[in-house]
Amino acid sequence: MLFLKVDGKRPGALLSYEGQSETTLPISVHMISPQYPVEYVELIANGRVIVRDYFPQPKTHYHMQYSLPVNESTWIAARAYADAGTEAHTNPVYVYLNRELPFHAESARHIITRLEGSMETIPNTKIVDRLRRLKGELEKLIRGQPAALPRPEIP
Repeated sequence: MLFLKVDGKRPGALLSYEGQSETTLPISVHMISPQYPVEYVELIANGRVIVRDYFPQPKTHYHMQYSLPVNESTWIAARAYADAGTEAHTNPVYVYLNRELPFHAESARHIITRLEGSMETIPNTKIVDRLRRLKGELEKLIRGQPAALPRPEIP
């Protein structure tokens, strides 16, 4: 099991900070994996690994405390895994500075690459059509055009 808290909030939370160009967030990651010991625990922000802890002797329990300086809207998640193929990944906590939504073209391009791989292997044409539409919407965002993707309300 993998647990994440960002400023005391759990995955799925939307945190909003008005009138700030930067803030520092306290983050806690707790991992419990008695059957499948873990070699790596990562803290991820906007798709980039911020902290990667490696354990040559895999661990069944681990706790990380971290202070993350944030100067743009972002999403934060945690991941734990071992080279044996076991993996756990939390849903993100979304952090909005001055009501800006997080978007990074590099992340969108990575998602597009994964969508293209899925479209090549999925035999269901309805699903492939839906993935093709999603790819098109991401391409619009990369070009700076409005897109029809659902967007959360910022608290």
